[in-house]
Amino acid sequence: MNENVMSRTKAREIALHLIFEMGFQQFEPENLEERLDENIMRSLKTDAEMYAGRLSVENADYIRAVVKGVATHVDELDGAIERNAKGWKLNRLSRMTKAVLRLAIYEMRYVSDVPVGVAINEAVALDKIYDTEEAAAFIQGIRKKYWDASHHCSAYIIGKNAELMRCSDDGEPGQTAGHPMLDVLQGEKLRDVCIVVTRYFGGTLLGTGGLVRAYSGAAAAGLRAPCAAPEVPETAAAALWRGRLPGIQPDGGV
Repeated sequence: MNENVMSRTKAREIALHLIFEMGFQQFEPENLEERLDENIMRSLKTDAEMYAGRLSVENADYIRAVVKGVATHVDELDGAIERNAKGWKLNRLSRMTKAVLRLAIYEMRYVSDVPVGVAINEAVALDKIYDTEEAAAFIQGIRKKYWDASHHCSAYIIGKNAELMRCSDDGEPGQTAGHPMLDVLQGEKLRDVCIVVTRYFGGTLLGTGGLVRAYSGAAAAGLRAPCAAPEVPETAAAALWRGRLPGIQPDGGV
């Protein structure tokens, strides 16, 4: 049976993962061939949808080029980010946003067969999938609004294929708040959503079962009720697309 060839978008996603891992020193460019081994790639398919499909020679060469290129030019790429990211310091950007921007700027400067507009569009799409900055900002906004509450338990799912799922019990007994809320989101098959349940402790101990029912019930009720979310700061990659990073423009000027 012939296996479908992996798209360039999926190859870019794999490259992003490798660039991200370099930031944690979990992967060195010298080990790239091992990571691109056909057997290794096949073994990863059950864990990550992006590895589905056969990696073509062209896409394997693309991954090698951009991963090694980013590693070689990382200081130059970070300098471009620092000079042009008005309102952001490099050390305040999340590791994933830095990886996305490094990849996008490298493509814009050094990969001739990737149009600038495509590099920017792909960067925005990847940042939306993998960066939790907006979810974190949303949760923090709730904390500030209800600063005197006892708990702000949260859950979120990000990405078309639920690539990121996180939850927090925020001081409640383990598995009694965040996980039941996450179960509600999964049961509704929701994506790109973040939910926070705020509790003011009134002196009544609910017990494990009572907490699970209370938080899952509140999450389900919250999904049914319209509400106004606090304003969330725009992510760096989204701002890049909107032209708010003035030195990194859709016309290719970096």
